[in-house]
Amino acid sequence: MKPTPSIVWFVFLFSSALIPLSAGPVMPAAMSPEYSAVLRGGHVRKLREALDRGASAKAPDALANTPLMRATHYGDLSCLRLLLDRGDETVTR
Repeated sequence: MKPTPSIVWFVFLFSSALIPLSAGPVMPAAMSPEYSAVLRGGHVRKLREALDRGASAKAPDALANTPLMRATHYGDLSCLRLLLDRGDETVTR
């Protein structure tokens, strides 16, 4: 028995609906312990150097805290400004 064109299209459309269109957002690499120590110490010069070497301003730590959240917790305004200038977002989860 030969399948009708409508059944073929139905199977094609149904199966294509099961395939995700995108893989989702790509998460930045996790925050290294050295990067965390720089934020904890409030060393703006070292933070700038780390960001210049490729550290992400959005890298989460093990508890999903971003560098901006860590800098806020440790109360360093100059680190906060640098992270905001380098592209961290202020959107909450």
